Amino acid sequence: MAMTLQEWAEAYVRHKDLFERQIARIERSGRGFTIRRTDGTTRQCVVADVLDDGLVPLLEDHLLIVDRNRKENLDWVLRHWKALAALPGLRIVFANVAKNEKWVLAPHTHARVADPATLRQGLVSLFGSVPEE
Repeated sequence: MAMTLQEWAEAYVRHKDLFERQIARIERSGRGFTIRRTDGTTRQCVVADVLDDGLVPLLEDHLLIVDRNRKENLDWVLRHWKALAALPGLRIVFANVAKNEKWVLAPHTHARVADPATLRQGLVSLFGSVPEE
């Protein structure tokens, strides 16, 4: 049986923590989950097949977004680029669960190093590195 995006996102987060061992537990919530760390801090994750404008008010509290690698999600990121780039800790993981492939975007960092004139072209190139799901 294939993994859901939620299951894939939780596995991804746990895998990223293999060496640090900072995750105490993961608690599922509304649109994703909360990562509770051993030092008492938390990190929120939104999991979404399709990114939508209802996500915008959640951005400041949710520093990790896991979504499917779809053109409509890339277009959403481009439409909301200014708001996304203003959040230093935000990471967006574009996943193809069936192939277990992903690419990760850190909008704040990317905006600082990328040429604004070629932003779209660069993101489309990253998007194309993983099969669309």
